[in-house]
Amino acid sequence: MKRVLVAVIVAVIVVATAIVLAPSLLMPREVKQVIKEVNIIMADNSYKKYPEQEYFRPSEITVVIGVNNTVVWTNKDITGSALHDVTSDQDLFKSSLLAPNESWSYTFSEPGEYKYYCQPHEWMVGKVIVKKK
Repeated sequence: MKRVLVAVIVAVIVVATAIVLAPSLLMPREVKQVIKEVNIIMADNSYKKYPEQEYFRPSEITVVIGVNNTVVWTNKDITGSALHDVTSDQDLFKSSLLAPNESWSYTFSEPGEYKYYCQPHEWMVGKVIVKKK
């Protein structure tokens, strides 16, 4: 009789443990998606206005929310040593003035088309197109 009782108690403990642990064992492990940043450089000698020059490189990008919606702008205008910024046409974002090799980032959270420019050098223009996942 004692053996039967012990076997029943052990069975109850095993079943109770399985019920408690089953959801975590059956649920898929969390998958972390690597969020990639998109890099844009402010080209060397951008402080001078040249015909058909791409001052922000690339001047137009498309990003996807939740995948690569953080954009990093880096001032690579080394020769001119010019200060540049990134200013949204829609007043959504504005960086401080960036010295050569300094960077600034912005994470887009809403779909749309966002034009921007460099306030001290208004011929420097670009566009970020943001799409839903």
